[in-house]
Amino acid sequence: VVSLPTIKLPPEGADRYRNLVVSIPVSGRRWVEYVELRPGSRTAVHHARMMIDTTTSSAELAADDPEPGFDGMALLRNATNPPGHFIGWTPAQTRLEPLEGMAWPLEPGTDLVVQLHLRTTGEAEEVAAEVAFHFADEPAARRPAVLVISSLVIDIPPGEAQYAVSNSFTLPVDVELLSVYPHAHFLGKDLQAYAVLPDGRERSLIHIPDWDFDWQDDYRFARPVFLPAGTQIVKRFTYDNSAANPRNPSEPPRRVVYGSNSDDEMADLILQVLPRNGSDREVLLQAQAWQHESEDMAYLAHVEHAAGAAALAEGDLEAATRRFQEALQYRADHVPSLVGLARIFGLRGDWSSSLLIARQAELMSGGSDHLAYEVLSAAHAGLGDATAARAAAEQGLVLARAAGDDALVEAFEVRLACPPPAWEGLV
Repeated sequence: VVSLPTIKLPPEGADRYRNLVVSIPVSGRRWVEYVELRPGSRTAVHHARMMIDTTTSSAELAADDPEPGFDGMALLRNATNPPGHFIGWTPAQTRLEPLEGMAWPLEPGTDLVVQLHLRTTGEAEEVAAEVAFHFADEPAARRPAVLVISSLVIDIPPGEAQYAVSNSFTLPVDVELLSVYPHAHFLGKDLQAYAVLPDGRERSLIHIPDWDFDWQDDYRFARPVFLPAGTQIVKRFTYDNSAANPRNPSEPPRRVVYGSNSDDEMADLILQVLPRNGSDREVLLQAQAWQHESEDMAYLAHVEHAAGAAALAEGDLEAATRRFQEALQYRADHVPSLVGLARIFGLRGDWSSSLLIARQAELMSGGSDHLAYEVLSAAHAGLGDATAARAAAEQGLVLARAAGDDALVEAFEVRLACPPPAWEGLV
């Protein structure tokens, strides 16, 4: 049993994510069969997560902080899940028996890192968490892997009752799916995941139609689910940011984006899978790393675009241009930023540049983005090509109707109602 430093929590205040670090006292390699995470308080601790660090990086962060541990949900440097395992604690979590032959190695000099999500209770609390390690007598015979299908681009408008977040991961190798753990915050409503098999058949993996942030668990399948290579694991989470949602922490509802606090939102699907062999495991983890890199770049592009859109709304074309260009450094195919740049060049009267970028936006969207056709139509009109401007507006109108963008539908309809000669110079 490893005791963690005690945290003193005030009666009131914002949520905190505190990462506690302590050396694990083992003198030789041990094989961990399972772990008990004892949070120290079932009222102040909303949930907890356990990681390990085989370097000194987490200890250095803790040493630089005057309080026990260090703050933040986004763990820095080298703290990771134990190989093939995601270890956490939530209230009322089911105690599962350890899976045979799947112990993980614990080396001497390893630091334990426990992340506590702390919420004030109205009274001063002292939180003294512990972690109990249960060891196996035999080395691991099987090596599972943890997959995390996450979404960072979350931006839920106030009042939106059906905001959907969806993405997927395609398995490059055969696996057995052992368990599934979905995670969202207060606005989560309908959480589901399913597998699309290579032959097109769908298999439900989990569906929680009435998600409760205060009631989470890791769900293990009674029998492992075989998923062949080429299977697409699809995650679709729906959020309710309306006043009718009794769990909405904001009154009135406010805009909610990705973040670690309880009144932010997240969209994670965590899966434990068992590949056939070690080489398949490495292929799987590399594919997951590539996807995470792509998702990180998409998120950074989203953040830069949001800043650029705000600058554009304020009329600061220079700042907006810089932000959109920065977004495109992260993702060259970021269509909203291409649209923003095309619009800026149009405002400056440089219709040739606007047309070039609008065409790129159309290409990168696969012809599916109505805003790309808006700037494309405007650029053609600015260059005096009424025929091309009308054709782009007609296609944009179809897409805007499908997207439910009523304001742009009306704008396209007004433009298309003009007689052809009036298209020259109409922007």
